[in-house]
Formats: sequence, C-alpha cells, structure tokens
Amino acid sequence: MGKLIWLMGPSGSGKDSLLAELRQQEPAQLLVAHRYITRAANAGNEN
Repeated sequence: MGKLIWLMGPSGSGKDSLLAELRQQEPAQLLVAHRYITRAANAGNEN
C-alpha cells in the first residue's frame, strides 16, 4: 500500500523545491495532487 504525505508550510519555505527534487528522483512512484486554494482571491495574499 502507498503512503499519503501532506506537505504544508508557509510561503517561501521550499515546498515546491522539495516536490521538484522528489519528482526527479522517483517520478514513477510519486503522484502529486493538485493544489486548491480555498480562501478568497482578494485576501491580500498570492493565489
């Protein structure tokens, strides 16, 4: 059975860099779910 890992952290903490590295090392074994942003678009943060 596979493993489910939640990758969370503040903006700029390296989440995308970590995912990019994992995709290079184990592309066939890694499935990344699409990100969904649930806050309002005008909340003053990046989307």
